[in-house]
Formats: sequence, structure tokens, C-alpha cells
Amino acid sequence: MSQDKINKAALAPDKVDGILSVLFYRKISTRISPAIASTPLTPNQITALSGLIGLLSVFFIAFGSYPIRILGLFVLQFARVLDHVDGEVARIKNMQSRWGTHLDVILDRFVDVAFIIAASIACFNDLHDSTVLIWGSIAAGMHLFFYYLTDGWIFPQSGGDSVQQRLNAFNIKDREMAFVANEVLITVFSIAIIIRQVKLALILCAVCSFMATVLQMVRIYKISAGD
Repeated sequence: MSQDKINKAALAPDKVDGILSVLFYRKISTRISPAIASTPLTPNQITALSGLIGLLSVFFIAFGSYPIRILGLFVLQFARVLDHVDGEVARIKNMQSRWGTHLDVILDRFVDVAFIIAASIACFNDLHDSTVLIWGSIAAGMHLFFYYLTDGWIFPQSGGDSVQQRLNAFNIKDREMAFVANEVLITVFSIAIIIRQVKLALILCAVCSFMATVLQMVRIYKISAGD
């Protein structure tokens, strides 16, 4: 098999992608991953770089002026592309590891929560409304708890079975895809920052994360009862 064919096979995702990944992030990452794979960079280094760039973006969002916040959103999108590149490079170089998977998940959750907190700080700086920080804390906490249940209980990273596909996948145009909560989070808050409606986004995030958490607890109960 030629190297081009090997690279093309390696670029196929090893998990169910979210809608934005399929429509946007993968279209970019699959074009740059083969070039990055030819460098000495390791997948874990790319993961760490993605996390650092993500944290830089949330600093811009939290403490910058409106134009700087918009710049922060573009920087965050670049970090999201790199978040797809690390796995593709790992498959091209045959350097997949359990630690790499865990590192990717940990940094994703860290950046997600930092993004919510950054949006809360930015909104507070604009409105000087202390309830914004309360809603932001609830939204960040419930979002993190939702992913604790999802990553730790329902879709264990070391499992390798098809539970994720059975529980969280659906068909669109004959392709299996899934909503990924952090992609929805980034999209909603990006729009809210642009149109200056962050408080509404925080309330929606808090309420929706709470409802999603309850549903995940119900799923865990059903899975446990079926064992």
C-alpha cells in the first residue's frame, strides 16, 4: 500500500464525529495533518499546543476589548482544528496511546470550562451584574459534571466498544454523526459574544447542562440495571 493511501486511511476518525467536525474542522485538519506528521512533532505535543492556544484564546475573551474577544474566537477555532490534528497524526505515525487519549480529554474539558468562565468575566466587565458570575459558575459546574458522567461512566475512553454509537449517534444523509456537547457550547457562546448576549447563553448553558446531566444519570441507571 502506498504512503498516500496509508495516510488517507489514518485520517479517518476513530470515533463518532460531531456535526461541526464533519462540516468544518475535519475538512481543514485532514489537509494539514500529513504535512505536520512529517515534522518531529509528536501527537501529545500537538495536544498540549492545542490546549495552550485554547487557554490563550479564553484570556483574550475574558480580559480583552470587543475586537480582542473576536480575535480570541478565531484563535479558539484554530485550537479546535489542532484538537483534530493530534489524533490524525497519531494514526499516521502509529503513535496512539491511552495517555494521549486521556490527555486530549482532560485538556478539552479544561478549555471548555475556562471558556465558560472567560465568557462570564467578559459579560460581567460589560454589565457589572453579579448574577452573571453566578450563572457562569452553575453553567461551568454542570457542564463539567455532565462530561464527568459521559466520559467516566457512559463512554469510557478505555472501553473500545460501541456504546457511544448505540446511545449517541444518529443518521444524517447516510453518515453516522453525533452532536458533541462542547462543539455546541463553543458555537452558542461564540454567537453570544459576537451579538453581546452572553448572559442569556450562560442561563441556557446552565439549564441545558442540568437537563443533559439528568438524562445521563437516567442512562447510567438503565445501563447498570441491564448488567
